[in-house]
Amino acid sequence: MFSTSLTPKLAYRLKAGLSYQLSPEISAFAGRFYHHVVGDGVYDYLPAQLQCKSQKT
Repeated sequence: MFSTSLTPKLAYRLKAGLSYQLSPEISAFAGRFYHHVVGDGVYDYLPAQLQCKSQKT
């Protein structure tokens, strides 16, 4: 499942956004998030694993 060897990599994140207060109870937010691993391209296209739980009633 997981490899026993570790390979440290340099990574950075950028995050930017704007928010606007519409009323005392409501605010709107729009933003972007970027994450990048610096290196030889090994980590360019990592598959995302999404786990969802559904409840049936």
